[in-house]
Amino acid sequence: EPSNRELPANRMEPGLTDFAGDVQNDNPPIDKETVRMNKFRSNKSRDFQLRVKVFQARQLDGSNLYPVCRVRAVGHTRQTKICKGTNEPQFNEVFFFNFNMTEAEMYDEIIEFE
Repeated sequence: EPSNRELPANRMEPGLTDFAGDVQNDNPPIDKETVRMNKFRSNKSRDFQLRVKVFQARQLDGSNLYPVCRVRAVGHTRQTKICKGTNEPQFNEVFFFNFNMTEAEMYDEIIEFE
């Protein structure tokens, strides 16, 4: 005879229903940090300024080089000065990108270096 805690195989606990089938969850689990950051993100557009400093390049292949670095961000391109005749140029230049968008859009932006 089953104890108070055990139920026969053909009976279910009161209040529970039988479910046959698979449950699919196509969404990956969300970690606590993501939830916390989303609380602070606003859907309002606002002004941002991105600062990018290009220090140097190292061990570039070739000779008689005229190295330059291009930085692309938020639809704009900035370019360093050309450093003639070196394969290890020291640029030490700072670029500012000013833009207006939502915080969520800003986090989706890609910065390209060429």
